[in-house]
Amino acid sequence: MATAIKKWCVGSPIQAALDSMKALIDDNGLTPDDVTAITAIMPDDRLHIVDDRDMPDVCLQHLIAVILIDGTLSFAAAHDHERMNDSGVRAVRDRIRLVPSPELTQAKPPRQAIIEIETRDGRSLRHHTKAVLGTPANPMTEDEITAKARDLVVPVLGFERSERLIESMLAIDNVGPVSGLRPLLQA
Repeated sequence: MATAIKKWCVGSPIQAALDSMKALIDDNGLTPDDVTAITAIMPDDRLHIVDDRDMPDVCLQHLIAVILIDGTLSFAAAHDHERMNDSGVRAVRDRIRLVPSPELTQAKPPRQAIIEIETRDGRSLRHHTKAVLGTPANPMTEDEITAKARDLVVPVLGFERSERLIESMLAIDNVGPVSGLRPLLQA
């Protein structure tokens, strides 16, 4: 029961930064037009892994821009190579600065991040994610897990089959033989 389920389908070092971005967006109703600058403070031992990469799901700047534009981050959006060249995404990326932090490298629990945002109306916003969403220290709710499952499974199985599969998983103790799930998984 102490298993981690990643909230975001992205490179692991990016998880806490996205948690902080989502919290700031939700708490302040932020849109790209509201934001003049974003600073992502990350552990210095892994920042190089996600700094300005050419893979969308491993590029910190790209994913911060996409979550600010979309208000969330779906699997499809996190893996959309074409969107890396989108002018709106690029405009937000130009406002992002990365700062390596030796203190966050040593911090417990690991994988922490801090996002600081300057807004057009003069506010300075800050969020420090200490425990990544989906870890045993900060588990996702059943609703969050179900939403992630839908995001991943509906494009493959369709809505109706996905809902039946999710319902079966939520009641796994009552499913009987696991082979009974096979019809829900077959194309």
